[in-house]
Amino acid sequence: MQSRSTGSIQAASSAISCMVRRRRRLRALAAHEGLHLADCAAYSDSVNDLPMLELVGHPCAVNPDSRLRRHAEVAGWKVRDYRTGRKAARRALLTAGASGVTLGAVSAAVAIRGWTSRRRVS
Repeated sequence: MQSRSTGSIQAASSAISCMVRRRRRLRALAAHEGLHLADCAAYSDSVNDLPMLELVGHPCAVNPDSRLRRHAEVAGWKVRDYRTGRKAARRALLTAGASGVTLGAVSAAVAIRGWTSRRRVS
């Protein structure tokens, strides 16, 4: 049986070793500065910073990406979202607009189908 590497195992291994290096560096920096990580706070918007956030006593997800938000909520961390209302409103309008276009297209298709079927009957 011949085995081949698809790269996914290597990528996962690389990501884990990167996380280990980040944690090691953060611990070394804290020790050098005389800081107790349990007393420290860390803020991030990306799941890429989980190694740092998991080491401190007061992690906070600020304007987090979806994966970090999910992790923070499960872990009971503070989550702060300071994105503007305009951005949230724009997202809502785009969603509503897409729904309206879809509904309009379906309605038009139904109307055209009904119109063409009545013409054939006549």
